[in-house]
Amino acid sequence: MPRTYKRKTDRVSTPLEELERAVKEVQQGKTIRQVGKEMKICRMTIKRHMDKKKIGEVTKPGYERTAVAKRVFNENMEKELADHIKTLAAMFHGIGVMKCRELAFEFAQRNSIDMPASWTRDEKAGPDWFNAFKMQTPKQVVTEKGKKQVGSVTSAERGELVTVACAVNATGNAVPPMFIFPRVRFKDSLLNGSPAGSIGHCTKSGWMNEDAFLIFLKHFIRHTNCSTDHPVLLILDNHESHISLKSVTIAKENGVIMLTLPPHTSHRLQPLDKTVYGPLKTYYNRAMDGWMRSHPGRTVSIYEVSELVKQAFLSAMSPTNITSGFRATGIYPFNRDIFPEEDYAPSMVTDRANPEDEPSATADLPGEEPSTSAAAHLPGEEPSTSAAAHLPGPSHEPTHVTADPDPGEPPATLTNPEHLSSDKSGSSAHLGYVSPEVILPLPKATERKKKCVRKKVKTRIVTDTPEKMELEKAHKEKEDKKAEQEKKKNEREKKRALKAANQTKTKKKTAVYSSSEESSTTNDEAEDGLEKTHSREKERAEKKKRSGNKKGALKGSKPTKPKKKVLSSSSEESDFPIPLSDTTHYESSDVQSDDDDGDKDLSAGDFVIVKFAGKKSKCYNYVGLVENVEGDEISAKFLKQSYKRSVDGKPIFTFRENDEGVIPRGDVLKKLPTPQKLGGTARREYTFTFPCSIDKWDVQ
Repeated sequence: MPRTYKRKTDRVSTPLEELERAVKEVQQGKTIRQVGKEMKICRMTIKRHMDKKKIGEVTKPGYERTAVAKRVFNENMEKELADHIKTLAAMFHGIGVMKCRELAFEFAQRNSIDMPASWTRDEKAGPDWFNAFKMQTPKQVVTEKGKKQVGSVTSAERGELVTVACAVNATGNAVPPMFIFPRVRFKDSLLNGSPAGSIGHCTKSGWMNEDAFLIFLKHFIRHTNCSTDHPVLLILDNHESHISLKSVTIAKENGVIMLTLPPHTSHRLQPLDKTVYGPLKTYYNRAMDGWMRSHPGRTVSIYEVSELVKQAFLSAMSPTNITSGFRATGIYPFNRDIFPEEDYAPSMVTDRANPEDEPSATADLPGEEPSTSAAAHLPGEEPSTSAAAHLPGPSHEPTHVTADPDPGEPPATLTNPEHLSSDKSGSSAHLGYVSPEVILPLPKATERKKKCVRKKVKTRIVTDTPEKMELEKAHKEKEDKKAEQEKKKNEREKKRALKAANQTKTKKKTAVYSSSEESSTTNDEAEDGLEKTHSREKERAEKKKRSGNKKGALKGSKPTKPKKKVLSSSSEESDFPIPLSDTTHYESSDVQSDDDDGDKDLSAGDFVIVKFAGKKSKCYNYVGLVENVEGDEISAKFLKQSYKRSVDGKPIFTFRENDEGVIPRGDVLKKLPTPQKLGGTARREYTFTFPCSIDKWDVQ
């Protein structure tokens, strides 16, 4: 059927009364042709009407049989398909338009039903069939004709969260709300324009917490005038902020009985969620749209929230909405049968048989009576003999064969014999018929491999003495755990402080042969200046000596002896003596060959070349002073090479600050001879050169 059908002929325009009168004329003895000429009605129209009257009563003229012949599914099949789709939606596993069209195509193909060629080409039902099957009317906006998208002004992409806590009673009254703002300090200006009697509080996130709920509870007690003589029942969810020891204690002292709802049921059992918060959000969005149009170019801040909530609060918190919420949830008037069986359909996905009710999990032996299922059955139905629970079919209840089933395949499905028929206008089932439930089975959750470690909660009266004792016990355990963690933290801080103190002592002990990185650069610059000054003074002294000798020879005076220069060090003493030569110059006979590894029997005070592994299989060599030898491990303090060289071209080394480590004995490449001091200044007393060539080792 086209989506925009236009009538092209004037057929089926003869009224039903004239057709009935023509039939009576024919029954009185006239021929059909004669009556047609007299009444100006086509003779075939009169004949078809007479044939329809033989089958049954005719209520209106038309080509009903022609329309039935063009239908893909008969009435029963369409009803079964529609019921299956509704069942999936009730179980929160609804399908979309495209999936529905694909399901209809597979339904017709599996049952060998004639269908249009476009269905086979696209492998899905056509849009005309779907529009006739289920009409959908999306929300529309009035705008220019032909426009595809209509924009609307909004406040901001991401706003700030402000929580509003409300409380209502069954008579239709409401407690003034409490606002929770995402701030650290509360300001009275945040409540400008709020409903009368409102209070405010601030948290870092803007969410409810234990301290905020305690303030709201006191606010609730003050407005309800409850006491132990006039108790009040407060129904709330199981959020952790609502169930604290302080809140329960204050509630019990003031006659507030706190009853918590079962988990994941507040959308059905909470009156505010049912009939109040929905209109409140609608009115709030409407008030925000009006504010945006009245203040173009501005965004709504938390200082305008209270005023906007007041406009919505007065409209949404009406006695009609509040009392409807208590009635819709079955709380007041009390109605335990307020929810039909269809509302429990989502739980069927995770329904499993209780293992405690089943005597044995093994399969029934041949010859024994099959055990009945422990799953619940709908009223009026016989208990199934299947071990698994199945939802009833939409129109026909299939019979499930469960004798020796293959665990890897779904059970076979047969229809009841009384419904077998191949007539297109009759029943939907025939021999080999495939139902929509077989094509798209109802969802069933598998067993969870990992159990949830989250604490399970349930509906309970929190202010009862046993529940309060459990809260006190949990609070005590929490405080003990917190104290233990604080104790461990203090111990870790003490160990860290002790370690830092020991490191400080080690620095002071090793300061005699170590220098800081910060002062090394300054000392190198000072060394250059001292060397230049020393050379200039030496030249002056030689000149004076030569001139003095000449003058003495001329005058006959004796030459003066040069004074000895005394070098002293102000550095602290080391823990063990460093084996250095006392002379600043050494003979060529003391120089060892660079190919001689020397004695590998290492001891404290020896200088060695050590290999270190770097990134990407690259190795670096360093010079170190052996401090201690323990088996295959060596403790050493390392030296750094200066960018300058001595007079004879040998590299100069100084100690690094806090550069110590333990190395394997196998990483020692060479044992070096005793180094020589450069001397000359107090700082140069601890700069060394080695009487051998170490250039080939590429020492860092």
